[in-house]
Amino acid sequence: MYADLAEIQKDSAEIGIAIGESELWGKGIGTTATQMFINYASVKFNITKIYGAIVSLKIYGVEVSILSKLKVEERL
Repeated sequence: MYADLAEIQKDSAEIGIAIGESELWGKGIGTTATQMFINYASVKFNITKIYGAIVSLKIYGVEVSILSKLKVEERL
């Protein structure tokens, strides 16, 4: 598993989560990690905007975003 906060600016940061082991997909790990990172960033760094990209349209990446209450601002 990989998780990080990058590009930390005044009030925004990029979040990155990846779970390479397919047997761990669909178990809520990505959603939990995303929600924990959002909470940590808001408390520790006063971040009010978190952004990231869904690299693959696999259902789990989309599901994590929905369950973490993230919204789509731009589609590329």
